[in-house]
Amino acid sequence: MKLGEFFREPFTDGVFSYKQSSDDRIDKEDAEQLLSELISEIEGEGVGDDTIRKLLKRCKKYKGRLFTYLQQEGMPPDNNSAERRLRKFARQRKISGDFKSNVVLRNYAMYLSLFMTCEANTLDFDGLLCDILTGADVDIRHLLLREV
Repeated sequence: MKLGEFFREPFTDGVFSYKQSSDDRIDKEDAEQLLSELISEIEGEGVGDDTIRKLLKRCKKYKGRLFTYLQQEGMPPDNNSAERRLRKFARQRKISGDFKSNVVLRNYAMYLSLFMTCEANTLDFDGLLCDILTGADVDIRHLLLREV
């Protein structure tokens, strides 16, 4: 299918690839234009399947958001890595029957988020947590948003 091939392109070594340098990649506006042209072509051939029609409608609606990865160097076009990081947590919640207290769940989720962010940015979580708990002046936003 043409649409499937189009959306597999970011995972190849072509001009849509998130692995390409920004100089070798297509820009966001051109990608959106190509998607619009592809949708018009598919609609021009006639769409008999309701599922395909709905998919094309969603592509039109969200085309401005589908290619934001092209504006950031090395950003993948999906969120699979984040989902993989959370899978262990979700599995554990399912096995243990979830948290008995919403307060505990919120605190655990906050610490887990901080831990995963530190891990993704190769920061020392234990040191950061120690600084926070001992009352050291820590600007977490500056620390986590720094260029790595």
